[in-house]
Amino acid sequence: MYQDFELKYTYIDNDPNDVWRKVGILQGHREIRAWQAMLSHAGCTNITPYKKDTSPYEFWTRSGDPSCDRENLHFLYISGFLHPFPRQYCGDGDIFWNCFHQALKANKKGYDGKRRILSIIAEKFSYNVLMEKLKVAQVSILEVRKYARINGPGCVIIEKPIRKVKRITSEQKQQFDLFFQNKAHIIMSSYKTDAKTGQPVVYLKNTKNVLWEKFKETFPNGIKCTTFYTQLMGNQYIYREDLGGLCSTCSTYGYKTFEDITNLIKEKINNAELQDIFSQRYCFLKCYLKREYEEHLVVTDRGVISHDPCINHCLLYAFGECNASHTCICNGCQEVFQFFQDLKPNLNSTYHEEIQEYQDRILYYLAHQTRKTYLNAQFNAALLDLNEDGGLLVVDYKMKVLPKTAREIKQEFFGKKGWALHTVLLYTKPKDTLLKLGVYNRY
Repeated sequence: MYQDFELKYTYIDNDPNDVWRKVGILQGHREIRAWQAMLSHAGCTNITPYKKDTSPYEFWTRSGDPSCDRENLHFLYISGFLHPFPRQYCGDGDIFWNCFHQALKANKKGYDGKRRILSIIAEKFSYNVLMEKLKVAQVSILEVRKYARINGPGCVIIEKPIRKVKRITSEQKQQFDLFFQNKAHIIMSSYKTDAKTGQPVVYLKNTKNVLWEKFKETFPNGIKCTTFYTQLMGNQYIYREDLGGLCSTCSTYGYKTFEDITNLIKEKINNAELQDIFSQRYCFLKCYLKREYEEHLVVTDRGVISHDPCINHCLLYAFGECNASHTCICNGCQEVFQFFQDLKPNLNSTYHEEIQEYQDRILYYLAHQTRKTYLNAQFNAALLDLNEDGGLLVVDYKMKVLPKTAREIKQEFFGKKGWALHTVLLYTKPKDTLLKLGVYNRY
C-alpha cells in the first residue's frame, strides 16, 4: 500500500478477498462499492437486467458494445431463464416454494394429485402468498382448504361408505308382483322382454293413477304412492291407449271398429250439435267396453263364478247354468244397443247395413272381453294352486322362420314349410318363495 508515492504496507495472502479483508476496506457495502469501483476503472460496464432491491448480484461486461449483452440478459431474465439468485446461494424459502411449484407441475389434477399436495400448506399461508408463489387460482385454494379440513393435510381422500336404502320389504315386493301378475290389470307380451330385467314386457290395461287406486284398495298397508310409481319406471311396464296389436281379435273387432265409427260420425253427420252428442256417447261406450265392463264380471280368486242381476254380467247365464232371474240391465250395457239404434235415424238408409255390421263387431268384441276375463281368472287360480312340485306352462306362437337360398324367386319362397318358433313361459313356485318365471324360445 503506497502513500505519497512511498510503499508503506505490504499484505500477502492466497486469495485477493483475504488481502482486502486484512486491509480492512472490504466490509459490508464498502466491499461491493470497492469491487464496483475496480471494475469501472478496468473499463467494465454494469449490465444487470433487474433492480438492486430484487437481488444484490450484478452482471458486468468489458465488451466494447455492452448494449448487445444487456439486451441478451434482459431477454433471458424476462423469459425466466435467468434467476436473480444463483442456485448455490438460494435461500431456504426459495427452495421450499420451488419444490412445491415443481410438485404441482409434475402431478395430475384432481383429488389424488395437485389438490392433495397443495393441501399440505393451504391452511398455513394466505391466499395472496399462495397465488403469488405457486400461481394458483383463488377458487383452487378454496377447494384445497375444504379438502384439507375434511381429509387432513396431505392425506388420502376418505372413501365415503355406500349407503344402500331398501325402499320396500320382501312382503311389499311380493304384494306388488302379485298385483301385476293378475291379468285383469295387465297384458303380458309373449315375445318381447325387458333388456334390463330379462322379464316379459307388461302392457298396462289402465293408467298408472287408476292402477294405484286399485292397488291401494287391495293392499291398504302396502307401498306408498311414490314407491309404486318408481317401481313402474323403466321399459318393463308400458301403458298404451291402443293395445290392438297384442290381439288380432281386439284389433279387428275392437280398436279398428271404434276408429271406423269415429270416421263415420265425423263425415256423415253434418249437424255439429248432433256430432258432438254422438261423439260423447261413443267415447263413453268405448271407455266402458275397454275398461269398466270387465270390472262388472264377478269371478273369485279361485275361478268360481256367481249369479249377477244384470244378464250381460252373469257368466253363469252365459254358460247356461243360471236358473235365477235377472231383474236389471246396467246403463253401460244398455248403451251398447241404444247407441246404434239412435245412430241409424240420423244417417242415410244406405249406411244402416254398415251400422249393423259395426254393432255385430262390437258384440263380438264384448263376448271376446268376457271370455278373456274368465280365462284370465282361471289362469290366476291355477297360479294360486301352484306348489313346489308343479309348474305351469304357457306356450304361444311367436313367428315362423323360413329358410332362404341365394337368388331365390318369390314363387319358390312361398309355400315353404319352415320352422314355427314358439315362446314358452314356465311358472314355478319353489318352497317359501315367490313365483319364478322363465322365458324360453323353442322351435
